[in-house]
Amino acid sequence: MTNRKSNSSAQKGAALIIVLMLVATLSFIVLSMARQTVIATERSFVINARHDADWRLVSAEALAIAAIDQAYKAAPEQASPDSVLFTQARETPIENGVVRLRFVDRTACLNVNSLVTHNDSGQLVQSVAAKEEFAELIRLVSAGSADQLTSVIVDWIDQDQRVESGGAEDGFYSALPVPYRTGETLLSDVSELRAMSGVTPALYATLHPWLCAYPKTEGSLINVNQLQVAQAPILSALTLGAISLSDAARLVENRPPGGFGASEEFWTAAEEGREEPFTELYSRIGLKSRYIDVVVDVELTGITRKATFTFEVDDSGRPRLLSRRLGDFS
Repeated sequence: MTNRKSNSSAQKGAALIIVLMLVATLSFIVLSMARQTVIATERSFVINARHDADWRLVSAEALAIAAIDQAYKAAPEQASPDSVLFTQARETPIENGVVRLRFVDRTACLNVNSLVTHNDSGQLVQSVAAKEEFAELIRLVSAGSADQLTSVIVDWIDQDQRVESGGAEDGFYSALPVPYRTGETLLSDVSELRAMSGVTPALYATLHPWLCAYPKTEGSLINVNQLQVAQAPILSALTLGAISLSDAARLVENRPPGGFGASEEFWTAAEEGREEPFTELYSRIGLKSRYIDVVVDVELTGITRKATFTFEVDDSGRPRLLSRRLGDFS
């Protein structure tokens, strides 16, 4: 009788342990499912918030266009250094967030696509004059071998397979472990330099602030009223060193309050003491910002998204979108 009671108790104890194990297992499964559900919900929320923020970025284009159009109508002759468009960021509140726009002059640079020109057959070939400008700028900002780098860029853009001195054509790139070819067309963005021979991340970081890539082969039209003292190498390179770095910095520093009223005023100051005028460069200096970067930040329900829009502004002040770049390009 005692043995039966003992066996019965043991069976009940084992059954209880099994039940408890089942309960624990089921509880673990339920908790795991609940955790996965929470994670999925949070992920879905973040994805939706990002999508919403990205749409807000796109809608910010309309705000940027309206602001540029308004600024150029208010001052059609020039974009002065104290222009509200460039000196004050714009902030627009939205539901559960805010949109911020910052306007940046993008004329203080050399157009990398001007390194080539169209020949009589319409093909892209090197521009000797532009190569000299670029080589001078590269020397001024200490960005490596000037002649080699300009040759590499020309070979990437031009439409022949003749290798410039120090350059690289398809034969070089196709022999790499991961082969590819040159573009044989104008660059759409300066970042394409990173795929070119000898352009290291450090070299690209040095070059990037001084270069731009616009959809034409003409040289940059520089707005001298927006130049900063630190951008003196642009002026010096434009004149192939005829205006020294110190003189270029002095020209910018001594700019009249509100900026030069006419480009002739700038050239009068730049040519002071010179026997020969810079006649061939007169068309390269202006008082308007033909190219503008609009840096957009969207904060929405804890999500931050950034983008940079580049606009080309025509003579009548109408902006045309050239490119969109998502991410932080500061």
